[in-house]
Amino acid sequence: MRKVQRASGSDRGCRSRSSSCRGRRGASCPSEICKMAQGPVHPSNPSAHPSWPGWLVMRYLVQSSVLALATFLSACGSSPSSTSVNGSWSAALSTSAQPQPGMFSFNLTQSNTTISANTLNFSGLGNLSPCFGVGATLSGNLGPAMMNSSTVAMTVSWTQPGSTATNTMTMQGNLATNMASGAGTFMLTGQTAGCASQSGTFTMTRAPAHGVVAHP
Repeated sequence: MRKVQRASGSDRGCRSRSSSCRGRRGASCPSEICKMAQGPVHPSNPSAHPSWPGWLVMRYLVQSSVLALATFLSACGSSPSSTSVNGSWSAALSTSAQPQPGMFSFNLTQSNTTISANTLNFSGLGNLSPCFGVGATLSGNLGPAMMNSSTVAMTVSWTQPGSTATNTMTMQGNLATNMASGAGTFMLTGQTAGCASQSGTFTMTRAPAHGVVAHP
């Protein structure tokens, strides 16, 4: 009578895990083959986890996307920009009669859409310097932002001491969206001696954070 040899425990384990891991009756199942049949094993879970490699790739992609988004938002937040015109500015005025632009500086204060400046320095204004002096004021307003700029309108006025004559300069232009520069045109109406009416263009730039001193 032929004896029937019972399958070993390792052989039965192989058959239960994978049909490809079968040995002949009486043969043992090498541990390396059984591990291959089980598939990759998650380091925190000793049980079989065939989907672990895909999960690892997905986690890597998600982490990379979050990091890229955070970097982008950080870069946007660090871009030099401002939501107001508060601060120290300088403006350059150019006319056909004055080859070199005349410069003046001022401290702007913004309240909603209204802007003003009571401290102005006209020491670099060139042939326009007789038109303004101590006590000159600047007032104006900001218009709504359109595309990548905002409109700005300013008026600089100065009344000569002991007189009712007033010199007035109106400035119309646009400010960049970062509120750091602007440009436009101006028109000066002179009423005091030595101040001739004229018109031209201007550029204005936000200056380093420091105060300005009025022209003595």
